[in-house]
Amino acid sequence: MAYKDGVSIIVTVFNKQDYIEKTLKSIFKQMNSLTQLIVVNDGSTDNSLKLIKKNLQNLKYENKLITQKNLGPSISINNALRFAKYSYIKLVDGDDIIAPDALSYMKKEMNRLNLDLLYGYWEWSDQLDRFKFKKKLYLANLIKNPLKKFLISGWGGSSNLMVKTQALIAVGGCDENVFVQDFSIPMRIAGFHLKKKNKKPFVIGQSNKTICVGPVTQESRIMNNKGQTLFDLSLATLNFIEEHPNLSEDIKNKCKKKIIARCWSWQRKVNRESLCSKSFLFYVKSKIYNNFSSERLRYFVFQTWKKQSYIRKLDFVCKDKKKILIYVGLDLLGDALIKLPMLRTLKKIFPNSHVTWIAGKGNSVFNGSLKKFSHNLIDKIVENANIGSRISELFFPIKTEDFDIVIDTQKRFLTTLILKKIKT
Repeated sequence: MAYKDGVSIIVTVFNKQDYIEKTLKSIFKQMNSLTQLIVVNDGSTDNSLKLIKKNLQNLKYENKLITQKNLGPSISINNALRFAKYSYIKLVDGDDIIAPDALSYMKKEMNRLNLDLLYGYWEWSDQLDRFKFKKKLYLANLIKNPLKKFLISGWGGSSNLMVKTQALIAVGGCDENVFVQDFSIPMRIAGFHLKKKNKKPFVIGQSNKTICVGPVTQESRIMNNKGQTLFDLSLATLNFIEEHPNLSEDIKNKCKKKIIARCWSWQRKVNRESLCSKSFLFYVKSKIYNNFSSERLRYFVFQTWKKQSYIRKLDFVCKDKKKILIYVGLDLLGDALIKLPMLRTLKKIFPNSHVTWIAGKGNSVFNGSLKKFSHNLIDKIVENANIGSRISELFFPIKTEDFDIVIDTQKRFLTTLILKKIKT
C-alpha cells in the first residue's frame, strides 16, 4: 500500500479524563491537511470517551475515533494502524503532551537522515500546563548498534517516537503478547533484518530534543509501574529472541542472563525469596550455564511476578508450529481427566502445535473411554512405548523424533533423566 506524505497520529486512551484534553490540544495546534488523528478509547470507564468526543467534534482535520473493550496499548495501536493513511506514525499516550513542533521537527529530521525510526527525549512534570519546551535547535544522530541498545539496555518509549508507517507494518506492528508497546516496537524494527539473511537493516536515530512530557503524579500510569515495566520488558525480549533465529548467540546469552538477573533481583527485593530458594539456584546456574530454553525462562518470568495481581498479563499465544511431547507412565482414567485442562491450555497457547502423547506403560485411555476428549488436543498417541522406567535406558539413545518441548508428567528422577536424552 502506498501511503501519502504526512503524519498519522495515534493516541491510546484508558481512563485519562484528567489529561486527555491537554493531550489532544497539544496535537491540534500542529495539525494540518497532511495529518490524520486516530484516537483509540481502550475501554475507559471514566469520563474519557465523553471528553474525546467533545474535543473531536469541531476538529476540521481528518480524525477517527475507535472504541473498544480494554485490550491494552499494543493491541490498540495495531487496531489503529489499519486506518493509517500517511507515511509517518506519531504515537502519543493519552496523558502526555507533545512539543509544539514535535510533528514537523521529527518528520524533518527523519527525512534529513532517511530514518525509519526516530526517538526524542522524554520528561516528567507535575504541572503540564506550565511546562516550557526549549526552542533550542537540535539535530538528530544515528544510533550505532541500536539492537544491542534496545535489547541489553532495555531502552524504549512511545510518545517520544516517530516511525515510518511501512516499517511498522513490515515488522507486524506491536507484539500483542505484551501489554505495553514501548519495548517491542524498537526491538522489532532494529532487528527486522535478522528474520532473513541479506536483509537491509532499518535506520534508527535519536535526538536530545524533548518531544513529550508526562505527568509525574499519574499513579495509574503503566510506565510508572516498575513491575509492569520489568515484566513486559522481559517478555518482549523473550518473544523477540524466538522470532529472530539469526540473532547472534552472544546477544541471546546476554539477554537471557539479563532477564534472569532482573527476575532474581525482583524476587529477592520484593518477594523476599531466600538464598536457599530454587530461584537463587537458577540465578547462580545462569552465571556458568546459559543454555536455558525460552519456555523455561518464560516460566521463570511469570513465576517472578505471579503475586503482583495489578500487573496486566496477556494470554501468550505462539503461532509457530511447535512439536510437543507429553510423557505419562500408566495412562489411567483419573490421571487423564486431571490432565485435560493442561492439554486445553497448551492448545490455547500453541494453537498450531503437534502434540504427541506417549504412554510409557500399557495402553492410553485417550484411545479408549476418553477418545472423544482428545479430539483437537492430541495429534498422535503412542502406546506401550516402554520408555522411562529402566536404568539401562540411560546408556542408549532413545529412538524417537526431535521435539521443541518435552513435558514430563511423572517427575520421577529416573524418568526425568531418561527424557532429557530426547533432543529439543
